[in-house]
Formats: sequence, C-alpha cells, structure tokens
Amino acid sequence: MLVSVPARVLLPDVGLWEEITGLFALIGGVQAVVLVAATAGVILGAVLWAGGHATGLGGVAKAGRLAVAGSLLVPVVAMALPGWIGWVIGTLSGG
Repeated sequence: MLVSVPARVLLPDVGLWEEITGLFALIGGVQAVVLVAATAGVILGAVLWAGGHATGLGGVAKAGRLAVAGSLLVPVVAMALPGWIGWVIGTLSGG
C-alpha cells in the first residue's frame, strides 16, 4: 500500500525583498563614502610610496604601493555591489 506524503512547497518571503529595496538606497550613500575614502587612500598611499622611495625605506614604499593598488580596487567592487545584490536576489527567488 502506498502512503501519500504531502509535498512541501517553498515560497520566498516577499516581505523580505520589499525591505531590501531600502538597502539599495543606503548603498548609494555608502558608495559616495567609499569613493571619498578611496581618494584619500590613493593620496596617502602615494605619499607613503614617494616618502619611502626618497628615504630608501623599501618597506614603506611597498606599503604605499599596496595602499594605492587597494584604494583603486575598492571603488570597482563598491560600484558593482548593487548589481551583485540584485543578481543574488534574482537567483535566490528563482527569477
């Protein structure tokens, strides 16, 4: 004799997606702060790089180069973040 097992239906919580729309507005403000911080990071890194090179301190020059490189990559990630969030939401909701 076959026993009927009720099927589980998984539905997304649409209330959650409505709350996430507020996150997109917040991300716009965060992106502006990230751009200002990245600009400051590039300037500080360039000063460290130049100072380390001028004084012969290789460690300081290397830290400056890494600061400049990191400060240039951070805005790229910050600008792509809203698109990634939208993609994740679309993927998780099956759309």
